[in-house]
Amino acid sequence: MGAWHLVRHADGDGRHHVRAAHLPAAERGFILRQQVTPPTSGAACPDFAQAEAVPLEEAVLARIWESLDARQWPPAPEGAAPAKRETLTVGTHHVPVLQFETAQPQANNVRVQAYAADPWEDALSGLAHEARFQPLLDHVTPGGGGTQLTDWGVWVPGVTP
Repeated sequence: MGAWHLVRHADGDGRHHVRAAHLPAAERGFILRQQVTPPTSGAACPDFAQAEAVPLEEAVLARIWESLDARQWPPAPEGAAPAKRETLTVGTHHVPVLQFETAQPQANNVRVQAYAADPWEDALSGLAHEARFQPLLDHVTPGGGGTQLTDWGVWVPGVTP
């Protein structure tokens, strides 16, 4: 059993693709990670033959170093306007977020980033911890590309999410 989440990537030219990240629970001292294009039918993760095996202690230490690096939560982008409290709909989940907008006058656009207001919020139940501390939304308007978390859940072998 583990966790999965879907992230939609949009290119600046309007093309979209979705990537699924599967983060099964630690097994024999390792965390298995795999990113795939989700299948349209069948098991979400039929096998983990191509998965990256990360030693558990390495994954834990990486999270500790990341947390020590952050001076505040959420990390405010340089030059961003003060955060606005919003609600981001991700699949069936409604997540309280802090949204930052950073003007990019040289490109005549605005970068929008949204982080979970509280990474331990009940609304994030089932989302892998490492995904909770990343931008849930990061895109450029108008017409730019970006990424957005589109859904997540718990993965059980042999069960399609």
